[in-house]
Amino acid sequence: MARNPDTKIILIGDDGEADANVYMRIMREYPGRVEAALIHNVLDKELPENFVTHPEAIIYRDFEEAAFDLHAKGLITRAQMEAVAREVGDLK
Repeated sequence: MARNPDTKIILIGDDGEADANVYMRIMREYPGRVEAALIHNVLDKELPENFVTHPEAIIYRDFEEAAFDLHAKGLITRAQMEAVAREVGDLK
């Protein structure tokens, strides 16, 4: 983060360990640098309230939902969102 101060990032993790807490720390230390912080809800663990309510937080159950939320934030195009949906559909 210090080496590339103008770079924005997207964080991707899951609810297995402390990813949401780490992401909150990053968002506090580097305000405006995180475009989205995604947590894959695998274990259905309760996440910290300050993460859940953060505007950059995305909590998703599957990749299609993540793509929809990224598109809603303007981070991926509609075509990219649809490509994810097609890919997920092919895997089922």
